Amino acid sequence: MRGEGFAQLPWLSLTGAVLAFLAGAWLIQPGYAGGPPDIVVGCKTVVNPLVATTLGLTVLKESAQPDRATASALAACAVVATAGIAVLARHHQLATTHRVTAGSPSPGGASPR
Repeated sequence: MRGEGFAQLPWLSLTGAVLAFLAGAWLIQPGYAGGPPDIVVGCKTVVNPLVATTLGLTVLKESAQPDRATASALAACAVVATAGIAVLARHHQLATTHRVTAGSPSPGGASPR
């Protein structure tokens, strides 16, 4: 029986996984600095499983030949989650536009009396 597990990964695959983690950790910081937290968390919630699934299928060969139903279900869930993030981002955009056009103060500003 061939030994399987983390120790059996080729160095290139292990390096790629570590670099992917570091890139993700670095790229998320500008998101928190520049965007609404709920959109950033939503994006992380969508992207993390997509990356994990891709690494599992390609690097770890967890399911080299997923059947059509499984692949379709994974794709459908990814589309629904991505659409939810798009709706949330659009809501924030409309709310910000409405606040600016209505003359409302910024969220951190003083309210008029």
